[in-house]
Amino acid sequence: MRSFRLVVPVFAILASSLFVACGDDDPAGPGGGGGTPIDVSGTASKGDIDGATVNLHRFTADAGMGARVAGPFTTDATGAWSGTVPSGTDEDLLVVVSGGSYVDESSGNTVDLT
Repeated sequence: MRSFRLVVPVFAILASSLFVACGDDDPAGPGGGGGTPIDVSGTASKGDIDGATVNLHRFTADAGMGARVAGPFTTDATGAWSGTVPSGTDEDLLVVVSGGSYVDESSGNTVDLT
C-alpha cells in the first residue's frame, strides 16, 4: 500500500482529507500505456462539505498548482469522495476542493461555498 502526503491549500476551503492509495508501479507513468489505476479517497471537511468538487493536481517547480491529474470527484453529504488516479502516479499531489455547502456548527445554518 502506498500513501501520498496531502497538502491542502487555504483557498481550498480549509478542507482536511485523508489520501491513501493502492496500486501498481507502472513504469509507463501517468497517462502511460497500461497498469492499474490507483484508488484514492478522502473527506472534505469544514463541517461535512456536501456537493463539492475535488480535483487532484501536480505541483509546479515553485510549489504552485500544476496540471490536473484526476477528477473531478464529487463529495457526498458526509464530505467523502473517491476516485482513481493513473497508474504510476507516485508524486505528492495537491487536493483542491471547491464549491459545495456545509452546516455551520454554531448556528445550524447551511453555508454555500461559492
